[in-house]
Amino acid sequence: MLGGGIILLVVAAGAFFLARSQRARQRAFAGTERSGCGDLAQLAQSVSAEVGAGSFRQACEIGGKAQPGPGGPLTAPISGQPCVWYRATVTHRSWRNVKTGSGEHRRTERREENDVVSDEMSQAPLLVDDGSGQVLVDPRGADVDHPEVSFDRFEPHTGGEQGGTEISAFGITVRTGSDGGTLGFHRREQIIRPGRVLYVLGEVRDASGTLELGKPSEKGRFVISSRTEEELTSSAGKTATIAQTVAAVAGVAGVALIVIGAVA
Repeated sequence: MLGGGIILLVVAAGAFFLARSQRARQRAFAGTERSGCGDLAQLAQSVSAEVGAGSFRQACEIGGKAQPGPGGPLTAPISGQPCVWYRATVTHRSWRNVKTGSGEHRRTERREENDVVSDEMSQAPLLVDDGSGQVLVDPRGADVDHPEVSFDRFEPHTGGEQGGTEISAFGITVRTGSDGGTLGFHRREQIIRPGRVLYVLGEVRDASGTLELGKPSEKGRFVISSRTEEELTSSAGKTATIAQTVAAVAGVAGVALIVIGAVA
């Protein structure tokens, strides 16, 4: 019972911190002022004229259609689709034999493992156009929420599962130990297409000489989402409520089990 109680308390602590994080996320969405791209450009020009170039910086949120940045549209590495942002991952699915127990209870179990062996994310800036103007968005460090899944497929290894061999696939080389083998590779790709309506929360600045929205230089959240602000706020609130409930139930149950175990 003591062990079960400790596990429940760990679950409660994790749920508590998740709830706190989601409440902070909810406040960030609700508490940041929405700005038009054209208005931001005019405000930056005014600040630059009064204080000097590179002095403008403020937290903001914008919304508009995604457009290719100065370098033009990107090509997604797996699907070949045109996009303004992409993320492509390759996960190696394998198995290995693990010995458990001791004495007469000692046995060998086959366990499956998933290791991300490649995670490629585009770094090129994109534009957000709301009709009044455009703002350059640097996606590095962003929480990209609900991008389109353009490719998602598990491809079995056709050379058999025997371990201890080196396997090359999709430009990646992996090697399994003699006590395991390869099941295959799971490839997944997510993209943002040109024309997709986005919500962006971050910090806008003109330090580079160009008005740019990116990750806050100090505290603050940086989110690029295909969902609306209302949807994001609602989702964060629901997740926080569920996590709070889990934290309360698991905490009470965990303490009860520890007390019962100690008495017993």
